[in-house]
Amino acid sequence: MNLEILRELADRCVAMAARVSVPIDDGRSFSLSISAGATLARPEEDPLELIRRVDELMYQSKERGRNRASIQ
Repeated sequence: MNLEILRELADRCVAMAARVSVPIDDGRSFSLSISAGATLARPEEDPLELIRRVDELMYQSKERGRNRASIQ
């Protein structure tokens, strides 16, 4: 997998979530959005470093306006 494929998959996930509408008992509904971070594992990093990087990317998405994916 490369970053281009990862970007496409992440964007598709964000778009799919945006199409979700969940009905509530009183006739209203609410929409769903996601903020995601995605990256490719580096051979030299341990799992905790990978999780830290993905977490930072997710928060970048939130800071940039939510409902998006940040890829690195």
